[in-house]
Amino acid sequence: MYSNFKHLTTLLILLILVSCYQNPNTHQIKTIEDLERYCDENNKNLEKINISKCRKSIKIAEFNILRLEQEKLDSLDINLIYFEYREYLNSINNLKKLLINYKNLQESLILNKLQLKNMKLDYTNSSMERIDLNNHLLNETEIIKNTSTQTQEVINLIQFEIKNLETLNNTIETFINEK
Repeated sequence: MYSNFKHLTTLLILLILVSCYQNPNTHQIKTIEDLERYCDENNKNLEKINISKCRKSIKIAEFNILRLEQEKLDSLDINLIYFEYREYLNSINNLKKLLINYKNLQESLILNKLQLKNMKLDYTNSSMERIDLNNHLLNETEIIKNTSTQTQEVINLIQFEIKNLETLNNTIETFINEK
């Protein structure tokens, strides 16, 4: 009888110790870890963009514009290149705007990661359930989802604009070299 009581007491003490070491916020911490991975994926996708190629294409385009402006064009030539020239300028401006968005998204991802890190520390260091942080976690989840959507849009648009600008660069260069 004493032996059973001793085993039961030992088991109860063990259960109490284990329960003391379990964090009541494990679900939230797991959610934060998932969001951190999501941010890392977005950051890796952004890093895949060849920004130096974007800048190089913009420099070539700006140089071609200078060359075009130095050419003595007659009215027929102006009419021929008008539509390409306008699209060319639009493409350059779009790519410049996208590079600004790219930079802003990188900063947003850094801020998101910092917010998640701080929230994770709050949840981890608390021995009580942190219901007061749940709304912040929901808000941060929405912000991260929106940032992710914007990231994918910017990536797709940059890839499109680079191809478009390279095609237009070739068209304008061919026109200049034929003059």
